[in-house]
Amino acid sequence: MAQPIIPILTASDQSLAVLTLVDDDFGRWNATSVKGTAATVHYSFGTSAPSYINQFSLTQAANTTFQAFSETMKMQAREALAAWSAVTNITFVEVADTSTVGMRFFSLSQPNSGSSGFAWGAGMGSEIGSSYRGDIWVNRAMTD
Repeated sequence: MAQPIIPILTASDQSLAVLTLVDDDFGRWNATSVKGTAATVHYSFGTSAPSYINQFSLTQAANTTFQAFSETMKMQAREALAAWSAVTNITFVEVADTSTVGMRFFSLSQPNSGSSGFAWGAGMGSEIGSSYRGDIWVNRAMTD
């Protein structure tokens, strides 16, 4: 059985990780609700590169390498969301793709990045609902 990769976090990253668990309005889709309240998160699979791709160095490769998730990738994402839903108080609902969906899945190819992907959390305050918040990018070059 393969051993999980456990990242080594800097003190700053450790502090951020703890904040997401204990701060009442930090990085939750239902930040205005009492902690522990059930949450429903709508998700979609991006059908085209999002408008913000040139805004971040992480997403600029999508200008030329964006691909929608394959049916296999979609199935795997759905299975992962179902597994998380089974042990949390979060319901994931698949919807048509728009920039306001709570969570979106995209893929790109960055062969030399050393990363299998990246994501943005829900954000806090005015960040919640920003077009990139909740987006998940899978690097096909590292996963194919």
